[in-house]
Amino acid sequence: MFKWMIVVVAVIPMFAMSQVSGPLRVSGVNPRYLVSATDTNKAIWLGGFHLWSNAQDGGNSYPPTVVSMKKYWDSLSANRSNFVRLWAGWEQPAGLIETSNNWYWEPLPFKRTGPGNARDGRLKFNLDSLNDAFYARMYTYCDSLQRRGIYVAVQLFDGWSNGYPNHSFSAGNPWNYHPYNSANNVNSVNGDPNNNGSGLEVHFSPYGGGGGVLAVWNRQWKYIRKFLDTLNVLDNVMWEVCNEAEGQGQYAWHRLVIDSIHAYESRKPKRHVVWHTGDWGILNDSLFAGPGEAVAPGAGNNGTQWQTNPRDMGGSKVVIVDTDHLWGMVYDNQVPWVWKNFCNGNSVTLQDNFCSNPAFPYWDCDNSYWPAFRRAMGVAVGLGATTDLLHMTPQPNKSSTSDDVLFGAATGQVIVYQASGNISVDLTEIPGTVNVTWYDPDDFISLAGTATTGGAIRTFSPPDARYDVLYLKAGAFVLSPPTLLAPANGSTGVATNATLTWNASSGATSYRVQVSTDAGFATTVVDQSNVTTTSLALSSLAANTLYYWHVNATNSGGTSAYSASFTFTTSAPPPPPASPVLATPVNGATGVATNASLTWNASSGATSYRVQVSTVSGFTTTVVDQSNVTTASFALSSLVANTLYYWRVSATNSGGTSAYATSRNFTTAAAPTTTAIYQNAALSSPWSDMRSYSVTRTYSNTTPIYEGASSLRLAYSAWGS
Repeated sequence: MFKWMIVVVAVIPMFAMSQVSGPLRVSGVNPRYLVSATDTNKAIWLGGFHLWSNAQDGGNSYPPTVVSMKKYWDSLSANRSNFVRLWAGWEQPAGLIETSNNWYWEPLPFKRTGPGNARDGRLKFNLDSLNDAFYARMYTYCDSLQRRGIYVAVQLFDGWSNGYPNHSFSAGNPWNYHPYNSANNVNSVNGDPNNNGSGLEVHFSPYGGGGGVLAVWNRQWKYIRKFLDTLNVLDNVMWEVCNEAEGQGQYAWHRLVIDSIHAYESRKPKRHVVWHTGDWGILNDSLFAGPGEAVAPGAGNNGTQWQTNPRDMGGSKVVIVDTDHLWGMVYDNQVPWVWKNFCNGNSVTLQDNFCSNPAFPYWDCDNSYWPAFRRAMGVAVGLGATTDLLHMTPQPNKSSTSDDVLFGAATGQVIVYQASGNISVDLTEIPGTVNVTWYDPDDFISLAGTATTGGAIRTFSPPDARYDVLYLKAGAFVLSPPTLLAPANGSTGVATNATLTWNASSGATSYRVQVSTDAGFATTVVDQSNVTTTSLALSSLAANTLYYWHVNATNSGGTSAYSASFTFTTSAPPPPPASPVLATPVNGATGVATNASLTWNASSGATSYRVQVSTVSGFTTTVVDQSNVTTASFALSSLVANTLYYWRVSATNSGGTSAYATSRNFTTAAAPTTTAIYQNAALSSPWSDMRSYSVTRTYSNTTPIYEGASSLRLAYSAWGS
């Protein structure tokens, strides 16, 4: 029903805006829906509203007013929209079919370099020179919308820019000012080869007898490629070929654009969906048979059924229905139409005229029905994000009171729309507990109903007249609390690194464990969620302390109560170990190597040792101070030769640290020396050439020297001359 009065209700928002992550793809599970390339397990239902000048500025004076988009984007976010159609395809700098008054568009994709002036009085277009500022704006807009979690259909062309069709509201001819009109470009490109004053041929294929102009297509493809290159890095983009390029004769050009985009993006880092939108001339059957991943049916060619009876297309294409191609501006209550499409697997977008823009001279700025329409799409976006649409299909036979039913037996989820009255649902395939939630179809308000039992046909009565959307979800198996096992209740002498264990709760997917020194668990020393096994290893508990512990179980349906609490007392700490007995070097040892190892007798119960080495007997300074030594030895290094050292060791365990052992001392060996044996020796032949050589030998103070002529001669032979 439509509410003629708006009641302000303070509520917590039902749904959070989702974030864009990964380009859109058609779901392989349920091709009625798009999914993110990075999360193919979640359907993305699209809904939002758009207006003519939300990419290029439009106005009845030149230059047109640059409208800040923030207010528009804020409205999209406030209405929970996640989709917008970006009108980037206005090709003409001036003129509209709908009005004979002045009208201007900026910015445009081609630079105006001249020489000469176009028919609007400004420089002619150079179709070989693209306007970087145009593309920069489109990137900025799309990137800003991506940051808001909003997907964007970028419209590449507009069928109302180049023709002069005989509509009842045809008042102007924008072809007079179009860049592909030969009077307006410096490239001698003529998009009206039959010179009938209308450039419909601009949207004809130049191949296969399609009637198009190759010189036009070459520039169009360059323009498209620049779009693909500029926006390829964004995840929230899809491509719309053209807004209402009317006539079946233009269908071949649509296919050429789509196929070219697919081929080009196949070599790019990201590939984006192409949305093939309808009009009043192209057959809807052609859209569904075409190469686009998504379509928007039109009202022409017997398409009016989409206005009154939205269809489930069975996943032959992703359907994003746009009011633009069915009504243009819609001026009545179409909230039910939003939900009929939702329950048939179709996304929805509304064409309106946002009041922050200058009012168009021929349509209203706003309409009393549009705010409810915008909210309805936002409610549908949120409900789609919180349910498993991928495993739900339109099944009107599941209800005797409504034709609009999404049913998912595998996941136990059902969504039904009915404008008034009780709703019956066949829940034979969904046994067990079924939870009930009612949604207002055009406001962000929901209400939990009374849970029921499935397994049969059930009838649900809305709590009041504002709730028309029913959401049913099977409840998860009711979990029992776990049963604690070890340590047994009241245990004493428990290790401070004990492991807690319990029996599994049937149906549980994880557990939460709490350990406290307080029987009421007001504070905890352990509070561990998402434990996926039936045990938890503790660490660093205090010794000789009483602890309490309990565990609960969780699955997708909820969380059990906590188990009964058990207690245990940790063991008292052991006595500190005795001081170690030092072993080697013996006290007063001399000639000790500078890399000697210190050893001592292990102390019973010790878990580690501390070793100190100093050059002073009081150890006021140390050259070694090493804790956590876990063996009864310690290798020294880099001691100074011929130096007196003192050393001592203490032992540690969880009960404390011993006194240091009585210190000992040792003296390191003297350093080696180097002495010249022969220098500038005046030897007779054959050694006369050695007079400039020096022979040295390194030896210790205790090593005798033997260096005769024969040994010198051997050494010299080894050196060479």
